[in-house]
Amino acid sequence: MKKKLLFIIPTLSLILAGAVVFNLFIRKGENLGKGFDGDISGSRVIDSTGMFTYDQDILEELDSLAKEYSDKLDMNICIYLSEKWYNSDDAVQIFCDDTYDEIYGEDTDGVFYMIDLSGSSPARDCISTSGKAVLLYEKELDGIFERINTHLPSEGNTAYPDDIDGAVREFLSQLERYGNKKPGFFSSYHDKSSGKYFYYKGGEFIVSKKRPPVTNLLMLLITAVIGTVTGVITYFSIKSKYKFKTSANPGVYVSHEESRLTEQSDTFIRSYVTKHKIETSSGGGSSSGGGHSHSGGHGGGVHHR
Repeated sequence: MKKKLLFIIPTLSLILAGAVVFNLFIRKGENLGKGFDGDISGSRVIDSTGMFTYDQDILEELDSLAKEYSDKLDMNICIYLSEKWYNSDDAVQIFCDDTYDEIYGEDTDGVFYMIDLSGSSPARDCISTSGKAVLLYEKELDGIFERINTHLPSEGNTAYPDDIDGAVREFLSQLERYGNKKPGFFSSYHDKSSGKYFYYKGGEFIVSKKRPPVTNLLMLLITAVIGTVTGVITYFSIKSKYKFKTSANPGVYVSHEESRLTEQSDTFIRSYVTKHKIETSSGGGSSSGGGHSHSGGHGGGVHHR
């Protein structure tokens, strides 16, 4: 028995390791990334506040700049001036993610920047990234917001067209600053809301629900260490257990001639009560806060002014 176990355990370990390697490295997941189609006409500044009603020349110039940078960076760019105030960071992030997907499509390359001009406190500005923009800007968001905010008034103060003009130009400049870098081999991002991973593999940008190879390699190494330790412990446990030849059956110490059952009874020494919650369909429950209406993967963040 001992020899059989010592053969079976390594064999099962090899089979399991082979299955893990195939699943993590050989089996390919679908690349969900759509890239950029080259159409810069969709990149623009959307003024839902009416701020530029009497300054159309500034708005048209900013709109042209958005298209120019879209062409430079090969990605969609949208700047949205909002008069609506959102009462949570999650709500404004969901709005930006979903609005980007509605305009440009899920998992395309691009950036959506919303400037909160509602006048309420706190002012929640938001950047939503999609496709390759996720890796390009995710680690730079704090710096980008800080540079932009030098042009915007603090909460409670009125913003004027010149303020927005400076903020939009700074935003586009920051996109260009970080837009030409190449993320490193270990760079990756996981969007928990969509379950998608963003990473480069063999020079190709990937959006997938399959983990990146680097993460898989780390997991495999950890698994291998745990498996080795478990195998060693199992080996010595089996070796210790089978070193005695005699039987461990306590029945060998009992005299069946002198041991007889003369009385039998049922005695309850413990009782248990199991409770089950009965679900009802009656109303009155609190409603959920909602979620994304699209399944595109996104990065980004919200900044308070």
